[in-house]
Parts: sequence; C-alpha cells; structure tokens
Amino acid sequence: MNHLEWQGVAKASELIGVSQSLLWELKNSNEFVAGEHWLYITGKPKSNVLWNVKAIRQWQIDKTLFFFYFFFPLFCFFFKFTCV
Repeated sequence: MNHLEWQGVAKASELIGVSQSLLWELKNSNEFVAGEHWLYITGKPKSNVLWNVKAIRQWQIDKTLFFFYFFFPLFCFFFKFTCV
C-alpha cells in the first residue's frame, strides 16, 4: 500500500477534483466504504479521516462507466434521443 494514496480531506479534494463537502456526503451516505475509500487515522470515530485517492478515482471511473453503459442508453431510448 502506497502511503501517498491516503490524504487529508483538503488534499484529497484537490487531487480528485470534487469538493470537500461531497467527500463527506459520500462517506456519510455509505457510498464510500470504510477501510477502502476512507479511514479513521486512529481507528476511532473521534479521530481525523484520511481518504484513499486511488480508490476514490476508481469509484469515479466505475460510476462513469455504469452511467454511460446502463443509464445513458435507457435515457436515449425513452426520450427518443439519438445517442452517438
């Protein structure tokens, strides 16, 4: 495991290209998995959180592909939109 993959919220937000509040929202909604996308530095809930930039980038890729290959064609079909 590369220790540079894990960053504080400000740096992770900058590297990933999303707001800090979105990172917290995705964590709190359980969209991100504890231990995979984020972790408590001391292992306890009252401690600071680190974010796994590499895992979150893969999550972005996975969500993009899912939307593109599943939802986008349905959108085109139902709304008679020409998909390219």
